[in-house]
Order: sequence, then structure tokens, then C-alpha cells
Amino acid sequence: MTREHPPGFGRGMVAVVCLLAQACAPIPHRHYFAPAISGTVIDGDQSVSGAEVRLTASFTTRDVRVMTAVDGQFGVGPIRELRWFRAVLGDPIFGFRLEVKRGARTYLGFVQSKVGDAPKNMKLACDLSSPIPPVPRVGDEATYCRLIQ
Repeated sequence: MTREHPPGFGRGMVAVVCLLAQACAPIPHRHYFAPAISGTVIDGDQSVSGAEVRLTASFTTRDVRVMTAVDGQFGVGPIRELRWFRAVLGDPIFGFRLEVKRGARTYLGFVQSKVGDAPKNMKLACDLSSPIPPVPRVGDEATYCRLIQ
């Protein structure tokens, strides 16, 4: 004796059951790996022009690079992608890193890793002559950019 399934039962229903088991819902959204970051790079009292600013993020191989303007200004990012499903249980995690390369030297500008959604925008002030000491249990390297917004 064969068993009849209701119309529409099949691959679609199997997909729904799998998604519910993984606590995902079909909610299209933009997932931010790293925010859009704007700011200024200086060295003491001099603007740094032509420095490369590189933004990378955890959980993706994408990165974004820009050069600072004559006045040291830059705008980089965001790193994001369109996702079709969203986890409904648990909090997302994110992590990103901003580096400034001037000549042969690379400076760690800013690092952030947290539980929750990544911010959409940030503003930084970077001074290559003034390192910020590392924070215990947060990072082991000095950084050169301060969050101003």
C-alpha cells in the first residue's frame, strides 16, 4: 500500500523542516561583516596623503582598500552581502580590522569583535605618531585609531 502525500509536500516541505531544525527563517537581509568607516589619518600635526587603508572582516575573504586624500581623509567599506536566511536563535558575531599602510610600514588602526550585529557606520581619527596601548583580554597589539562616532 502506498501512501499519498498532500499536494506541495516534497522538496519544499523538506527544506522548511531543515530550516526550522537549524533555527533559520527565510528573511532576506543585508549582512554586515564590517561597517562603512570614514576618518582622517595624520602623523603628529601633518595630514597623511596616499596611505592605503584596508578593511578586512572575519567570516569572509573579501576586503576593501582605499587611499587617503591630500588632507588625510578616507572612506572605506562596508563589507556586506545579501543573505536569504536569518538565524532566529542565538546572536550573530562579527569581527573586523582596519589597517593603514604608509610606505613599507603597516599600522593596526582599529579592531573590533563582538556578539551582535556589526555597526553600519563608524568614524575614526587615526594618528600614526600616537599608539593606543593594547587593552588586556581584548587585543595584544597597539592601535592607532580612536573611535569618534
